[in-house]
Amino acid sequence: MPKPLIQFLLALLLAGSLYAQETVADSIPINKDSIEKELDDFLKLFDSLHQPKSYFLAGVGVGNTQFSVKNIALNAQQTQKNMNLQPTIAYYHKSGFAITYNNFIALSSNQTKLYQHTLTPSYTYEKGKWIEAGVSYTRYFSNQSNSELASPYKNDLFAFAEYKKWKLKPSVSFGFANGAFAEYSQTDTFAVIKRYLRPDTTVYFKQFDTLNVKLRDYSVIASLRRDFNWDGFTAKDYFTFSPSFLLYFGLSDYDVEYISMSKLTPELTQYLRQNLVQAYQFSRMFPRTGSSRNFKESGKFNLQSLGLSLDATWYIGKFYINPQIYFDYYLLSSENKFNTLYTVQAGIMF
Repeated sequence: MPKPLIQFLLALLLAGSLYAQETVADSIPINKDSIEKELDDFLKLFDSLHQPKSYFLAGVGVGNTQFSVKNIALNAQQTQKNMNLQPTIAYYHKSGFAITYNNFIALSSNQTKLYQHTLTPSYTYEKGKWIEAGVSYTRYFSNQSNSELASPYKNDLFAFAEYKKWKLKPSVSFGFANGAFAEYSQTDTFAVIKRYLRPDTTVYFKQFDTLNVKLRDYSVIASLRRDFNWDGFTAKDYFTFSPSFLLYFGLSDYDVEYISMSKLTPELTQYLRQNLVQAYQFSRMFPRTGSSRNFKESGKFNLQSLGLSLDATWYIGKFYINPQIYFDYYLLSSENKFNTLYTVQAGIMF
């Protein structure tokens, strides 16, 4: 209802109250200052319903999502389904800027450990009548010893735009992520050197292998979303439910460097110094200086998967409970075509 109309109706009520006060004898006098203050407070409250507010959020989630806090296309690439605990603290400014800090704590029967944390500044434009849009950047921090659990990506840039005038809201999202990781292995091995008219000689040494991987991921997501809202059990709670259907287009690039190096034992080094012919044969079989190979794999940008996202929230005053589940069907050749990701979050806004 427009503010001038509300002011007019309240003025009529106020005038009626004043008229009744003047015609009834021996009644309590009206405090006009108090009524004007209540009117001002009411109008301020009415205005605040249409204006965003700044607030903090603190919560915790449980689920198997570990690749991205924003880009669902990255999460669809997960091959492991580790349960983890996700404490979160965030600040949302009424201008649309926000910053979020997340921890990822692995839950297992053996041990519980922090393997990754993220920092996400973002901006969301919500004031437009037709379009809502936003952009975010996530930086991942992880311990190298926990690389098998952490996201392989270090930088995650995500942007979206949604048309919000229709009940069925179309949107498009763009994502870019890159990262690098290394894997090391050590093998105790041996070589047999054949000698002319003499017994073969077996020598032992260590083989070190290093795999350096750099990866980049490009994604485009087209989606349709429908929002539902219901009143709750009391005057202070309500429910929201947002199902979304998604089409995920993507492209991934990999740069791989393989390095192999032999390290001789002191005994073998001494032996080869004294036997030059065997040293020459060994150097040809296993070069001590190390060897490396590089190759690059680049896919094609195409439609990769179909997705269904179900997002529900129960708001109870300043508290909230937010279960989310995402079903993904991979369209390209793969042994595991179905993927399911879920998270249940709970927290407080203040």
